[in-house]
Amino acid sequence: MHSFGLIEQTAERARSFGFRQLPNGARLYGHVPHIAPEAWLHELHAPLAKQDITELERRIGKDFPAQLRDFFLSANGVDLFSDALSVFGKRTSYVRSGDESRQPYCIVTANTLDRPTHAKNSHIVVGSYRNDGSLLFVDNESGETFRTKTRSKKVLNRWDDFWGMLVDEANRLSSLFDGEGRRLSEGPTTPRAATGA
Repeated sequence: MHSFGLIEQTAERARSFGFRQLPNGARLYGHVPHIAPEAWLHELHAPLAKQDITELERRIGKDFPAQLRDFFLSANGVDLFSDALSVFGKRTSYVRSGDESRQPYCIVTANTLDRPTHAKNSHIVVGSYRNDGSLLFVDNESGETFRTKTRSKKVLNRWDDFWGMLVDEANRLSSLFDGEGRRLSEGPTTPRAATGA
C-alpha cells in the first residue's frame, strides 16, 4: 500500500465519531469536543497540483526530495492526533474563523521568516510537534528526516526517510489515544529521544 494510504487508514479509524469534508477539500476526522467545540482529531488537506509544489520550492529556494513531492501530491499538509504532529504545506488564507481557517501551517514561513539559525542549507523544515514545539526536517540531499528542538541543532530522533517517519509516528501516536480521540495518559506526545541524544 502507498504510504499515504496508511495515513488515511489512521484517519479513517476516527470517522466513527465524526467526519466533514470542507469546500477547500480538507477532510476532518474525529470530532473531539472535549478538546474544543470545533476540534478534530485529524485534518488531511487537499493534494497540491504540481505547479503549486514548484511554486513552494521557488519560494523556499530549495528543491524537495522525491518523497516530499510525493507527499504533497497526496496532501497539502496534515495535522494528526489533535495537532500532536503537523506536516506543513501551502497556506492560502489567514482568516481566523470558519471553514477557510482550516489550513496547513505554512512551510514557506517555517523556511524563511521563522527558519532556525542552526538549519543547514540542505535542510527543509517540514513539520512540528505541538507538545514541545520541536521541529521536523528533511535533508533534500540524503532524504533523511530528523527532529530537533527549535533552537538546537542536536538531533533527537532520526529516520531514513520522510515516509518512514510519518508512518512510524502515526503508528506510535495511535497507541496514545483511545477510540474517541482522548489521551490515554498525560505523558508527552513527542517521540522519546534516541539514546545519546
